[in-house]
Amino acid sequence: MSKSTSFMSVSPYVRNMVLLLPQISLSSLKEALSKVLVPYYPLAGRLKESSDGVLQLACTGEGAWFMEASANYSLDSVNYFNNVFMNLHTDLLPTPAPEFRCIDLLVQFQLIHFTCEGFVLGFKLCHTVLDGLGVAQFLNAIGEFARGFLHPTIAPIWYREAIPAHAWLVRALGEIKVPPPPPPSLSYQLEHASIHTSLEEINKLKNDFFEFSGIYCSTYGGQLIIHAVTPNARKFLDSPLPEGYYGNLLHQVTVTIASGLLVEA
Repeated sequence: MSKSTSFMSVSPYVRNMVLLLPQISLSSLKEALSKVLVPYYPLAGRLKESSDGVLQLACTGEGAWFMEASANYSLDSVNYFNNVFMNLHTDLLPTPAPEFRCIDLLVQFQLIHFTCEGFVLGFKLCHTVLDGLGVAQFLNAIGEFARGFLHPTIAPIWYREAIPAHAWLVRALGEIKVPPPPPPSLSYQLEHASIHTSLEEINKLKNDFFEFSGIYCSTYGGQLIIHAVTPNARKFLDSPLPEGYYGNLLHQVTVTIASGLLVEA
């Protein structure tokens, strides 16, 4: 797969996912990727560390990372990437040059050309800055610009001042703290694996365990079960957020219940 790289910059006139775009021309897509960074100008910035050791977003206007690549096979030969292994999807995602830290780049695109004249857009976005709803809004704006819209249907709104600060951030800003050291680098490489366990295999494993121990694996006994979810917290704010907010507003919520009560329910 051959590649070439450039930056999409912001101008006053024109700013781990994979998209198949069968009804959008290549030229209009490139133009849309540039135009969308005007209303979404914070995403053309970089993450910076403040003097207090807090990670902040600097609206530097440096642009998004953009890479083009070509593949020597057609989309049809890989069934349009339906039901393929995860490691093949990884090849579709952008990989910045070593001199750039991935954490600093908020938006990264890779446009892959195939022999069938089709193309795929792979991208990475900083999940700390955008949550799932924000990503969907951003992608819709790209599609609208590619279809000739002059402005996105939903105007993006930053509005971070309305989001309550986490308790740890309030403490960090009120105290002089030495930032924690970076985690140790791993000496081994992780690999993607796709494992499918059928219901028959699960039942066989449970039966084998019953024959070995005399205990049937149907419940967790008297243990407590903790269920953790990360819901969208937009509607839980005292003042509802205006339409167009695209930042991350997810909060982890946990529910603890005895296994017996859960089974009875």
